[in-house]
Amino acid sequence: MTKTIRLIAFALLAAPLSGMTQRAPDPQPTDPEGQIVARINTIQARSGPGAPALIEPLTELAGLYHDAREFALAIPIIDRALGLVRNNRGLSSLEQAPLLRLALESERARGNLAGAWDTEQQLLRLARENPQDLRTVAILREIGDRRIDMLERYVAGDHVPEVKLGCYYKAPRHHMANCYSGSKSDAAASILLDASEMYRDAAAVILSLDIYPSKDLVELETGLARNFYLHGPPRSAQSAYELGRASLQRLYDYEVEHSGSLLDQTGALVRIADWDLVYVRQPLAIETYQRALDRLRAGGATQQEIASLFAPPTPVAIPSFLDNPLESGHAEHAAGHINIAFEITRYGRSRKTEVLESSANASEEAIDELTQAIKLSRFRPRIDSAGDFSDTVVTVRHYFEERQ
Repeated sequence: MTKTIRLIAFALLAAPLSGMTQRAPDPQPTDPEGQIVARINTIQARSGPGAPALIEPLTELAGLYHDAREFALAIPIIDRALGLVRNNRGLSSLEQAPLLRLALESERARGNLAGAWDTEQQLLRLARENPQDLRTVAILREIGDRRIDMLERYVAGDHVPEVKLGCYYKAPRHHMANCYSGSKSDAAASILLDASEMYRDAAAVILSLDIYPSKDLVELETGLARNFYLHGPPRSAQSAYELGRASLQRLYDYEVEHSGSLLDQTGALVRIADWDLVYVRQPLAIETYQRALDRLRAGGATQQEIASLFAPPTPVAIPSFLDNPLESGHAEHAAGHINIAFEITRYGRSRKTEVLESSANASEEAIDELTQAIKLSRFRPRIDSAGDFSDTVVTVRHYFEERQ
């Protein structure tokens, strides 16, 4: 970025304060910054420094500075654009959201984590002020995702300054607790609670607007169950099992209420059975699997549709929102393969694992890693050729990538 453009940027920042307009340095600039500045100057000369038409070019200019890592220029330009949005569209206008996101990224990129945290709080307040606007779903979900990322880094032992910035050490009802030190388990539970509230609030917006179908709702509710499974419950009288099951039950109710397809409704019911089986509620799980199978048959589902849930070529590791150790890349991109057979019991346990054949470059480590993953995983029960749930032997070819 040239010195001239820097001077222009600072002049633009001064314009709202002095009421003076600036003359474009070049009547026909060819560089992107110069073209945007020329547009800004033209609008200011015609409509004054408070014109709402300035919001768009100021946002573009801030984006250019951000991409060029000129954060000291980007942030004040963002502040000026935010002021125009608030003055012309209202203090709660969601038109602020893209600017706040850009400011958040700029603050984080230049290492100002406290500034990024404060900006994120502004963005969160904005979402809370617009509970009937679908655009808030993305905001709440993004912040929830960042909380889960923060939680995973914190639990892994990383230094996470946001734990102090968010006062997560301070346990509920302990109003005099210290925000800067405390129990690691308390902090982890507080972060998870915060993320869970974001996901639930985002899902509530979708439900209140009666939007169907909604991929976001499925991912939000599934994300809640996933987080309870991986990290335990936040501070609550309910267990991780109960909280996760409630999320999956809401998804099933949602499919039924909105007349989802037979396969979608049954798939949602099967995910509840998966959850029960993972948490060793075996009689309840088997009963639900059978109910799902009976429903498919009564509804006229094809054998292919039934097999997609209960006899797919690659067994379904449960809960199904986690990575499946048996899933692998395509043959043309693989470094090699391992052919493996094992039995899945009617309760989803694996046993009698046998390596049938492998490519020459399949190391003992790769084979052991796969067999251990199968041993430690739980799988969705399968139906046999007669259509009954039973102990079933499966054979899988697993492709692996070259290790770096």
